[in-house]
Amino acid sequence: AAIKKLKAIQERLGHRATTTPEEGPGTEEAPPPVSDVEAAYYVGLGSWSDKSGFEKYDAKGFVKKKLTTLLAGIPGVKVKPEGEAKTKTDQVLKKEKLTGYTLTGSIGEVALGGGNSASASISIVVLDKEGNVQMMLKGKGSAALEGSKKGAKDNEKDLVLSALNTAVQGAVEPFSDHLQKNLKSVSQNSDKGKGKDKGKKGKKKKKKGT
Repeated sequence: AAIKKLKAIQERLGHRATTTPEEGPGTEEAPPPVSDVEAAYYVGLGSWSDKSGFEKYDAKGFVKKKLTTLLAGIPGVKVKPEGEAKTKTDQVLKKEKLTGYTLTGSIGEVALGGGNSASASISIVVLDKEGNVQMMLKGKGSAALEGSKKGAKDNEKDLVLSALNTAVQGAVEPFSDHLQKNLKSVSQNSDKGKGKDKGKKGKKKKKKGT
């Protein structure tokens, strides 16, 4: 039997991931690295709509699970448990002095194409703790299955989920970059503040010696 390889091409990043049908879409990825960066953000998922046309494959559940995995791999991010009460979230934000975000969104229509291919798109709205819109993200992904004697209909689950997999990656990357830039900026400002404090202490010591 011919070896089937599923090539998911992330249009936004020009990124290519490969999996076999036995593995299933996305399972070739290593788990996100555990970050030693102190948490600065508390990020959770809000309401999501599914217009993919493939509810039978739990497209929404797949996307939310993928999002949670990617968020957990972003340095400085602590993932909020799904379904956590607002009062609990507010307590965590206040106690740990974190910046809160909620990601709501929708899954667009997933289209099966000729030659064992599929395309997908998702939209994400990033809200702050007051519910104000901070960012709007979009991701597009496509997948093609080579070496299969079966048609797109027979391979649709692998194609659909693999296209969604890369669409999610494309949407999350700008959000990750945004958080990292803010984290770096805060760190630099903190270091400058410490430097000024040391300078003031040094001046006070000199006065005592005169």
